[in-house]
Amino acid sequence: MRYVLIRHVKHEKVKRKYEEHYRLFETAYENTPEPHRHPEILREKINALTTQLPERCRQALRLSENLSNTEIAQRMHISKRTVETYISQAFDLLRQYPKDLMEIA
Repeated sequence: MRYVLIRHVKHEKVKRKYEEHYRLFETAYENTPEPHRHPEILREKINALTTQLPERCRQALRLSENLSNTEIAQRMHISKRTVETYISQAFDLLRQYPKDLMEIA
């Protein structure tokens, strides 16, 4: 009987912890910029920016969503290092335009 009470107290403590976490998440969501609430808008903006990339670079970035760098290199018949360079170029471009990504469409 004693352990039942201890387990109950521990369980209540865990429930309070998750309730607090949920409240914090809810507050963070309300303070999140609008584009992050609508991933489809953000994806459209990213796609628009990536059109500025060379075709092979854009292709490597698209493949990186589902494949490892080694698999991309094999599929594109290039070195793994070239894949890493292409993906770095893409992220460098996206880092240059943070305001474009954060503005509401």
